[in-house]
Amino acid sequence: MTTLTAQKSIFGAFGPPNYIKMFENRVLAPLSTCGRSGKTIAMFNRDASLGICQMKQSRFFVSPLSLLLTAILLVAGPTQAQRDDDDILSPADDDALFPQTGPEKVKELGIKIGFFPLVGLGDADSKLGKEINNGIRQELRGIGVDTYKLRLPAAKRSKRVGNVSMGTHKTKLKAAQNFLRRGKNSLKKLRFKSANKSFRSAVKHFEAGVGALNSTDDVVTAYLGLAEAAARQGVETKTIKYLRKVAAIAPELKMDSSIYPPPFIRTFQSARYDLFKEGFGSLLIDESAGGAEVMIDGQVMGTAPLRVSGLPFGKHFVKVTSLRGTFAKVIELGDSEMTLSPQLLGGAASGPVDEMANNKLTPAGIKKLGRIIQQSSLDYGVVGVFAVQGNEVPTSLMIINPKGGEVIRVPKLAFDGDLLNLSIESVTVLNAIQDLKSAPNFSPIGDRPLLRGFSSEGSFELSEKKLRYRAKKPRRRLARGGDSSGGTPRRGSLADDDGGRIIEGGGSSGGRRSSLLDEEEDTFGRETRRNILDESKPKPITEEPWFWPTVIGGGSVIGVVGLSSALIGLGVVPSPFPKDSVAVEVTFP
Repeated sequence: MTTLTAQKSIFGAFGPPNYIKMFENRVLAPLSTCGRSGKTIAMFNRDASLGICQMKQSRFFVSPLSLLLTAILLVAGPTQAQRDDDDILSPADDDALFPQTGPEKVKELGIKIGFFPLVGLGDADSKLGKEINNGIRQELRGIGVDTYKLRLPAAKRSKRVGNVSMGTHKTKLKAAQNFLRRGKNSLKKLRFKSANKSFRSAVKHFEAGVGALNSTDDVVTAYLGLAEAAARQGVETKTIKYLRKVAAIAPELKMDSSIYPPPFIRTFQSARYDLFKEGFGSLLIDESAGGAEVMIDGQVMGTAPLRVSGLPFGKHFVKVTSLRGTFAKVIELGDSEMTLSPQLLGGAASGPVDEMANNKLTPAGIKKLGRIIQQSSLDYGVVGVFAVQGNEVPTSLMIINPKGGEVIRVPKLAFDGDLLNLSIESVTVLNAIQDLKSAPNFSPIGDRPLLRGFSSEGSFELSEKKLRYRAKKPRRRLARGGDSSGGTPRRGSLADDDGGRIIEGGGSSGGRRSSLLDEEEDTFGRETRRNILDESKPKPITEEPWFWPTVIGGGSVIGVVGLSSALIGLGVVPSPFPKDSVAVEVTFP
């Protein structure tokens, strides 16, 4: 009390300080407005009346503090207002608005269902499948169904898709190239038995390693080696047989005249002409290899699905390659169209994920999913696929009974692209799940596609490629079919153990003759040879078209010159030489 009395006496003598009046008149008004309370004014008034001044050391201390408090209040006010607006705009809690649709109905229905992620077909986005799944689950929770998320089993592919083990095919290709090299060496040394054996082995291994074969040039070389060996031994039938195989694989082949003799080249041209005259076939690579590259006889034709027409009859090397694997096969093409299904889109289909990506699900896949449902202590499971077709999202769902391995197919759901009709379309799912409590009608999965009317390869369009080949018949006649003496046509047979010799019959020469006795120049760059595909016997010079005109013309010229000389010598015709010549007489002693 003594202190207060002393302070009052001081203020009473000198009056209150100016800074107290400053706080009282200027600063306290905004603080009271922002703080929405009058306690601050009362506090400062009480301090002033008691003579207490905590701000005595600095007259500028209260002003920054007041500004800081003002800034905090200005920021906190709009934030709280924004929160109030968000609370107004946010959806209401179903359990708060409708308490009867919460846990009480879940207990009443007593169904626990697990939802597997939806698998998209084609190029459908997986995010869209998540939105569909979440929307359906939310609708089910509204009728008292307890839903859970389940995971699909990881895909386990024991091997890549297709029918090609690239390591094995590369080994076969390497062995084929070794056999081809041996065949060339044997043919160069005229060892026909060894050459035929090596060339046949090369062709066999080329066909077995077609998956690693990017060009058919070596295959053509092997067939040409067999044809040349047969031609050297006088077997026209086998020569033409192998040349037809060459024409089927390489219909545009042009033989080098510096390597092969003209009769051999004309035989190939004739065989190709006869092959083309028989007709052409077509090959269809179906949608199971959609987007994969198609190669036929080392030539890229396009991408699957693809129909290639205009292929010559005979063997063809087909190779279909995609990022997932390779399909390769040697086919024998006939007059009817052949179809190949490489199955390169869906993977090896070793699990439910791969199967559903192919728009199907097998009983084995249902059992795998059923085990996952049972391990999660759930009653049922829902699995399905969806696709994107324009502005629609067709979806197919199945309810799996893990105990019996059977399913209930939910009718097709037709969501729009924005999923605005999700609640309406989900009614079908709600009805199917509600029926589980009364009389569920489960049945085996069967072989029907999951989403009817849709193929996972539907985004690929069938393309066509037409090949056009032309061949002219050789002008000159090929090898003679019989002897000039009128004998029966020659028949040759090839025997590998015959020591490179042929047996000829029915000709004027008759008997057994070696194919190496002819000293004709070898255009193959080897030693002597006898080419049975050579031209017929040379015509006599008197049968040549130029012989008689030349003889008649030369005889006429000689006759005219001789007759003129005779007439000049007899004086009948004056000499054409000049008469003013000088006579010279020479006298000997």
